Amino acid sequence: MITMSSTSSAIHKAVDWGSLHDLKVLIQAVSTKRDFDIDNRAGPNQDTPLTLACKKGYLEKAALLFEAKASLLATNGTGETPLIAACFYDHFNLARHLLQAKADIHATDKNGWNALHCACYKKNLKLVQFLVSAQANVEAGNAKGTTPLIFASEQGCLPVAKFLIKAKADINAGGKNGWNPLHCACYKRNLEMARFLVDSKANVEAGNARGFTPLLFACQQGSLPFASYLLKEAKANVATRTRTGATAFHVACRFGHLPVIDYLLQAGADVQASQNDGTTALHVASQIGHLPVVHYLIKAKAGINTRRDDGITPLHVACVTGHLAVVQHLVDSKANIHASVRNGATALYLACQNGHLPIVERLIKEKANVEKQTKSTRNTPLGAACNKGHFPVVRFLVTKAKASVNALARGGSSPLAVAIMRGHEEIAAFLVRIGKASLSLTDSAGRTPLHLACKRGQTRIIGYLIHAKVDVDSTTTKRKDTALHVAVRANQVETVKLLLKAYKANIHAANKLGRTPLHLAAQAGLFPLVKILVSAGANVYQGDQAGQPPLFMALDRGHGKISRWMINQTKADASSSGPESSSKSDEDEGESEGEGRVDPSGTDCKRGLEKDSSTKKLKNFKLNSAKVNKAVVIADIADIADEVVLPKMNVKVKVKTSEGPFTNLNGLHLNNVEPKSVAPVTKIKTEYPVSANGIVDALSHAKGLVMAVKGSKEDGNHDDASQDDASQYDANHDDANLHETNHHHANFHHANLHHANHVVASVNEHVAVYSSKASQDPRSNLPKANGHEPKGVSNPRSANKYVHKPYDDKPYDGKANGANGNQPTTKGADGRSSYDKTNNHHHQLNAPSTDRVKANTAKTAVNGVVVPAKSSAPKGCASN
Repeated sequence: MITMSSTSSAIHKAVDWGSLHDLKVLIQAVSTKRDFDIDNRAGPNQDTPLTLACKKGYLEKAALLFEAKASLLATNGTGETPLIAACFYDHFNLARHLLQAKADIHATDKNGWNALHCACYKKNLKLVQFLVSAQANVEAGNAKGTTPLIFASEQGCLPVAKFLIKAKADINAGGKNGWNPLHCACYKRNLEMARFLVDSKANVEAGNARGFTPLLFACQQGSLPFASYLLKEAKANVATRTRTGATAFHVACRFGHLPVIDYLLQAGADVQASQNDGTTALHVASQIGHLPVVHYLIKAKAGINTRRDDGITPLHVACVTGHLAVVQHLVDSKANIHASVRNGATALYLACQNGHLPIVERLIKEKANVEKQTKSTRNTPLGAACNKGHFPVVRFLVTKAKASVNALARGGSSPLAVAIMRGHEEIAAFLVRIGKASLSLTDSAGRTPLHLACKRGQTRIIGYLIHAKVDVDSTTTKRKDTALHVAVRANQVETVKLLLKAYKANIHAANKLGRTPLHLAAQAGLFPLVKILVSAGANVYQGDQAGQPPLFMALDRGHGKISRWMINQTKADASSSGPESSSKSDEDEGESEGEGRVDPSGTDCKRGLEKDSSTKKLKNFKLNSAKVNKAVVIADIADIADEVVLPKMNVKVKVKTSEGPFTNLNGLHLNNVEPKSVAPVTKIKTEYPVSANGIVDALSHAKGLVMAVKGSKEDGNHDDASQDDASQYDANHDDANLHETNHHHANFHHANLHHANHVVASVNEHVAVYSSKASQDPRSNLPKANGHEPKGVSNPRSANKYVHKPYDDKPYDGKANGANGNQPTTKGADGRSSYDKTNNHHHQLNAPSTDRVKANTAKTAVNGVVVPAKSSAPKGCASN
């Protein structure tokens, strides 16, 4: 089956290679097909059969295709019509037949070229004459504005140019770049064409888009006859300027045409003429490195120390570009080597900055000032070389020129600091080893070279510095960061490993805010660094000045993956510890027998308030959460899933609540967890070995755990806390200390407590949210002990009084607490309720007896979590 594409391809092949008979037979065979298109494109240039025939100059084949209804307007891939193709390839007879067949003479291709442009470009006078006689436009420009006359002048075809001028073509018409026929003739150094154009009244002072006139083009090309003709015969202006202020003399000096320079100077050019920015011809020649021109200009009395507007002299530009011969000649000619540019840089500084060692050596030989600082950066030549990494220059300046290695630039940066910041290790090592640079100098931020090397992750330099006895734990920065802090901030993993393993950096060092490197890694979500630091012994629960540990910083920033790993890692460490592990096994064993697990609402809570004879009872503990840094959430273990361990969490506790089951220090839902010692209420600081289940899952939308609660002072005066609008709390206490108790299940300094039933957590500003899904509340699966709801486990659909609603600035009033929505009350010795819903007041609680009361509790294990059963002991700790 013959398709249209295969048929078209066959016709193209017949046009290109076949005979006329073959093409005729093929056209007859396919012309009756409905889908046959004689103008279909094919080939690399997407030519139609007719454009292909016109390119090849096949007149008879083109006639045959035309008879077959081939279109004269059909174009190929570049937009060429059959007429444009015939003209570009110099096929006059074919172009004539196409025009006779009414081809469009004004049609253009994609670049705006028409048939006349192509004929002029090809210098085909006969075709140009024919096209012009056929009414082709002699003023039409292509896409760039190039006219037929410009094409003729560029190609140097004088006969075509003469014909076009006779045809009234505009002799001064320029393209979009401003080039006119005379510019092209001068650029091509076609003196005969230029003479004809000038004689035909071409403008010798017309400039292109950049302001270049015919004289400047002639000087650029170094054509002395051309320049002489334009100046003498055409009367061109020797002082004409470009848009930047350059004269013909500047142009000749830039391109090094000494004969033209000499002729221009004799013709009246000004050797001291300056461009718009003050650049003279000597500046130009020195920059390019034309030594003969520099010699000539100095002999011609050019100003050797003339400054540009920015203060740059010819010596400066030669030092920048590195032309040693020019520099030597300028120096020998008494150029001022101490002159500085506007920002204070000298010739030596510029040579050092650009790494031109021979020039540096020559300038030092001439007693250039090696300690001269710039005005803007206060940098020295040595600092400039260190900044750009030019080691040979640095070595020469330090060893030969005796440059100061401790000179400080603006911002306090030494050459060593600059080299480190730019990553030039070879230079830094040289300054430390050979230059004996000071390793204790700090910049304006207090950073030492070691800090900077750690920030850049330059382990080799760190090795050099520490080998030179630098203190790896120095805290000179404004943040009081150590090198390890800096490396963590910059996420330099290999540097952190090096500091920890090879140089024993203090992993527990705290900065100005009390934050360790682990704080920074957790806060920034740098999981690899968190793993390295924790594996090296970093404390997950070491609090900063605000009491916030790394774990909670990770939670606060939403780095759940890091938080989960840190908790699980701590759990693994706790389970693998020898004495603690066996201790906990004993505890668990005791719990399984129903011994020792304390009901937070039972009588055993009194143990949390035991005190010695020197203490007084603690009473009226109130919670102020309206204006604290982190609000408190106390939730049941049933809110949590998946067992995890939080060991040795340092918690600053300033107040406790007397409400509900939380009537004493043991009632913070840290079951059978007692403080080792308690100072006066406003000064209480204790350790709680807290365990919880699924802390990360439960707090996936929370911001962290509370580390400090601001509370009340004696006689109701609050210490660093303001009154909550919803609930006012008072604290009335004397100095009190709790008796150190030997609790069977908790060691507050060293034990990791497994299977704890509750956890203290916090969110932003007095807003606390546990994000456990309501539909999957694990409390709904907890069995009841003895037919009753387990203590500490409320109705899963009821609100806990101490769990604030999201983004609610008032504490929950407790009306929904319990299955019936009634707030449980606890009566004190005076018979008054400890919670008055009407007045929203708390009342005094009597201290518990010092006698230790054993709890009679039953335990129920749910998913590995021991839940206390209902106790027969009195609720709360309000009465003895």
